[in-house]
This record gives sequence, structure tokens and C-alpha cells, in this order.
Amino acid sequence: LDSPSNQEYVRTNGGMQPVVAALAHCAATQSKAEQDQGHNVRWDLTAPEGGGYAAASSGRVLPRPATAPGGSAARDPRRACEAFSRGQGSMQAVAPNTSASGLEPRPSDALKATEAACSALGNLVYRHSDNQRAALDSGVANLCLQLLRTPDACAHVAALSLLVNLADTNSRAQELLCTPESADAFFSLLTRSSDSRVLCYLCLLLSHAVWNHPAGQRLFGDRLTLQLLLSFLAA
Repeated sequence: LDSPSNQEYVRTNGGMQPVVAALAHCAATQSKAEQDQGHNVRWDLTAPEGGGYAAASSGRVLPRPATAPGGSAARDPRRACEAFSRGQGSMQAVAPNTSASGLEPRPSDALKATEAACSALGNLVYRHSDNQRAALDSGVANLCLQLLRTPDACAHVAALSLLVNLADTNSRAQELLCTPESADAFFSLLTRSSDSRVLCYLCLLLSHAVWNHPAGQRLFGDRLTLQLLLSFLAA
């Protein structure tokens, strides 16, 4: 991380492509599990009252939530950001149900591999324009967007953190993130996630995507998105 000579060495000696291949396998595994469980949803801004969830298989649109998603902890990403900055953040998922002992289920091997691949690639592209370009050429951004459409919050955090480093002062990455397809993934996640870590990283990513990027500012500066972002500040 932040060692240009080491970052350059890994890429020029063929160390990046195996990690990209591992991430592609993880994304395919996560997406298949999502489709099997019927969690494939998208955000449809053409739906009544400004948008809603649409199941990709049926096209059925569900109503947009009236308030910011999640409970009090999920609606305050500032605390999560502060915890991460102090080194107190955790990559452990919030379990939908816990065991009698209160311990959360161990993450699957696929999830652990996803986190490891995203972390490794995030370190390689951090403030390194050549590595950012190589990662973009390898389709890393699209793999991350694929992970954002899965139901697992830990996969979302891993993908978002990688996208943040990929988009940092990189206009080409910004172009990829400021498209209707990317916006669809971000809007859906912004409205359906109840994990404060996800919302924290998503807000950070949006700030990188629109930095000195007028087209991105217009895309993500619509009333619905601004209302959702402001609702987090009021939580």
C-alpha cells in the first residue's frame, strides 16, 4: 500500500492478473448464489413516486421506502467512518440471525476470497495510475459493480473500498462509474442497504466519482439522491 516500487513490481511481474482472475471467479460465484436465492434487484427511477426496486426476473417494482433505510445504527455512517479511521472497523458481516451463543456465522470461503482479492487489488491501485489503468483494462470496475448487486454486505464493503482506490484522481474510472448502469447499482444499494459500513463507503465512493466531474455531478445530483444523503446527516 502506497509503495510505488512494490506496486509496480507486482504488476510488471504478472502478479495482478491472478488476483483479477480470482475476483472474477468470486463475483461469478456470488452472482450465481444471488440468482439462486432470488435477490437480483435493480433501482428503477421511472417507477411511480421517483423509483423503486424491480426484480430483474419479473420486472416487479416495489415501492421506494419513505425514510432512509435501516435502523438508527444503520442510518449513521459517520460513526462507522470514525471507527474505521481509528482502526476499529471490522469486516465481519452483521448476521441476519445469530446462534444461541450470540456468535455470528463464519463467512464463507468465497466471501473471504472476495475480501482478500479486493483488498489486494485495492493496495495495488492505490494512488498508482499505471496500476489503475491496468485494473480498468482487466474489467475490475465491472466485477465490483457485479458484486454490488449481490445481497452480501461484506462483499459490498470490499467492492466499494476497491472502487474508491480505483476512482481516486482517475478520470477514466470516473467515466465508468458515472454511467446509467453504474448509477443503477449505486441507487439500488443506497436505498436497500441497512449496513452503516456500506453506506459509509458508498458515500465516499460517490464523492470520488463526482470530484471535478460535471457529468457525474449532474447524474448523482438529482433530488432523490440528495434527499437520501441528507437524511443520513439528520439521523
